[in-house]
Amino acid sequence: MPRIPRSHNTRRGAPDDGQATVELALVLPFIVLLALALVQFGVVVANQLAVLDAAQCAARAAAISGNGGEYSQDVAQREAEVAGSECVALRPLRVDITTINSVVTARVKYLDGTDLPLVGLLFPNLTLEGAAAMRLETP
Repeated sequence: MPRIPRSHNTRRGAPDDGQATVELALVLPFIVLLALALVQFGVVVANQLAVLDAAQCAARAAAISGNGGEYSQDVAQREAEVAGSECVALRPLRVDITTINSVVTARVKYLDGTDLPLVGLLFPNLTLEGAAAMRLETP
């Protein structure tokens, strides 16, 4: 059988055998951590948008209820929870309704837990807030 000549780069026992594997093993945890941090950031942004949507729905519900009393607070709370849970399961939402000069303002707060593996330990829980105002509608 004819012998196939070896190239100069494939010597056995070269000093850099496995170097790429070692470098990958050293860098891969940081790449995974960075990817998880980006995912966590995306989750927080999505939750913030849901909180803003919940504030708009709460302000709308309070504005069309016609009075600034208990009934509008209860309706606004339900509307905010429904709006928040449509996008992501945001519970419990804290909704505060204020009425000044026939303008209803809804402020929504949500404690967002950073709970992705590894990343959740590095970042604290965030309080997301959203506010919306609408003119009180009278029948």
